[in-house]
Amino acid sequence: MIIGEGGAGKTSLAKKIKELDETMKEVGGANLQGFREEIDQYTEIRNTIAELTNLLKDMNTLTPDIHSKSDFEELLNAIAQRLDE
Repeated sequence: MIIGEGGAGKTSLAKKIKELDETMKEVGGANLQGFREEIDQYTEIRNTIAELTNLLKDMNTLTPDIHSKSDFEELLNAIAQRLDE
């Protein structure tokens, strides 16, 4: 599921973005710098969560016992490597 994607249900981030977009339309184009940055920030958070979700679902996972014994080192290394790409 990609957060905020059609059919996935509305998340609080998607609702906040929509609310800010609607507010921008109501007030016109002047002095909107704060609104635009806030929308961009919410969009970036939503995209990062979606990327992390896709990353985790695509990983070949080890058993919980293996993760526990290694203090989740394999998982953390895989996430760090993927984020560096």
